[in-house]
Amino acid sequence: MKIHIEEVNVEEILPVRQTVLRNGKPREECFFEGDLAEETIHLALYNNEELVAIASVLKDASEKIATNNQYRLRGMAVVPNQQSKGYGRHLLLYAEDLIQQKAPATLWFNARTTAIEFYQKNNFQVLGKEFDIPNVGPHFLMFKIMNRRNFINLSLLTSAASLIPLQSLFFFTEEISTQELLGKGSPELFGNGYKLRKAAYEDFIKMQQAAQTDGIAIQIVSSYRSFDHQQRIWNGKYKRYTERGLTPTQAIHKIIDYSTIPGTSRHHWGTDIDIIDANQPAPSSLLQPKNYYENGVYAPLKKWMDQNAEKFNFQLVYTKNEDRKGFKHEPWHFSYAPLSIPYLKKYQKLKVKELLQSSNQILGNENFSEKFIQKYISENVLEINPTLLA
Repeated sequence: MKIHIEEVNVEEILPVRQTVLRNGKPREECFFEGDLAEETIHLALYNNEELVAIASVLKDASEKIATNNQYRLRGMAVVPNQQSKGYGRHLLLYAEDLIQQKAPATLWFNARTTAIEFYQKNNFQVLGKEFDIPNVGPHFLMFKIMNRRNFINLSLLTSAASLIPLQSLFFFTEEISTQELLGKGSPELFGNGYKLRKAAYEDFIKMQQAAQTDGIAIQIVSSYRSFDHQQRIWNGKYKRYTERGLTPTQAIHKIIDYSTIPGTSRHHWGTDIDIIDANQPAPSSLLQPKNYYENGVYAPLKKWMDQNAEKFNFQLVYTKNEDRKGFKHEPWHFSYAPLSIPYLKKYQKLKVKELLQSSNQILGNENFSEKFIQKYISENVLEINPTLLA
């Protein structure tokens, strides 16, 4: 039996949420508020590649808890024929591990009355009286305050550590530092449910308002992504593919079809966005090219962006060009050119090969040969819309 936990997109956990928590209600009724927020993390626990348990961690505060930096656990569920096997505890410990890294912080949730004993055994406390959630049943609010301390990482993925030694970092005197280029800094970011640098945020709001007058509700489903976040995605996929029998090299090449190596993502910069039209019913898988063409639900959004994005300084990153190498066409991915162009120029000055090979936190990095890295940078980093290379 091989058990592992992955951080996934919300659509990957919806079938279990729909079956276990929503009693087969329509898919559109199975979304939670905050599901698409940048800081939300969706967890999937697999047993021999079978999805058996899910949970989500959201940045959300309860007015009844008098602490700052609160996170909420929602939608924990185990498929019926896999219950009472400890999968729920595995997910709970993983979620605690994630929040512990943000300590001091509080993890809270509304627990079914029948599950109180389970959570108390894991040192969660009850706050207040029992209350009823309509059509669900009686609940208690429970929480745990996490302080800064040594914490055993109980997840199957390691948390991100330094990409390069601190003493070797240097800072640009201009707007972005080396750490921030790699997704490891602390940039000042703006947005509600997403994170962008100030200039990008201000122009996005203008673009969003203009689109709204034409019946298009632009919604960001991915914006700033930290090194830690990207590394969890990478390591999760690497473990999964190698456990399926792929060689390390095969796993790496499969991952980079759609995912970047930690430290090389444009989403590290707070300038890039993935978008959908919130006015349209969500398809089973959001970010698929077919949704943006012909009769796809987001075809009107694409048409509007083709005609108007440049007016607000946003450019499509991965164009539909059969001669272009690297990442496949992404009609949802736009970049704020006034910032991302100079950021890319600064990024190209970094010794990326040394940075990637020196990070022992990126699984499989010992297989990053010089030839592979040169090709990756040439194709995956630089094979983009020529306008963004100006």
